Amino acid sequence: MLLDNYLRNLPWVLPVFLVGLGILVLAAPRVQQRTGLSRRLFVAFGLAAVGFAALVATPSHGTLKAKDAGTFDAEIRVPAPRDLYAFTELGLNIWMTVPLGFLALLVTRRLRRGWPLLVAFAVPLSCELLQWAFPQMNRVGFQLSDLLANWVGVVVGLGVAALFAVAHDRSRAGESAAA
Repeated sequence: MLLDNYLRNLPWVLPVFLVGLGILVLAAPRVQQRTGLSRRLFVAFGLAAVGFAALVATPSHGTLKAKDAGTFDAEIRVPAPRDLYAFTELGLNIWMTVPLGFLALLVTRRLRRGWPLLVAFAVPLSCELLQWAFPQMNRVGFQLSDLLANWVGVVVGLGVAALFAVAHDRSRAGESAAA
């Protein structure tokens, strides 16, 4: 139902996502050749970024009031713990970026470079700036609360990935000691 509503009100989401997927699949062999990063991990990280961008930075056919388009909303609504398990606007803003944070840490560990972490925080900022700069997209402009909720999602994803990484490292250390 939620996805159906998104696809009805945001007809550009699916085409943007599919074009992004195509670009990622075509770029994956070159990225693997240059960095040694697995194609699957690169495509998964890219899909997290492209999927988020497709949902929040594409034109909407919604019923946005013209006075709200292109505005800068500096009101800060701090995400509450209930936003993590409820389908509130802030909750959805958090959960949309958890995969981005999770995969950013995996890519960073694999490449031993920090640019994926920068990308994980820059994608939500870029999307909010696009919503503000192009009121023709029929989106509410820059909302600081949305950006903070997106960044909370990135941090949650980083935390979950860090827990997985620690567990993985411990299991490898146990296997090494047993051998």
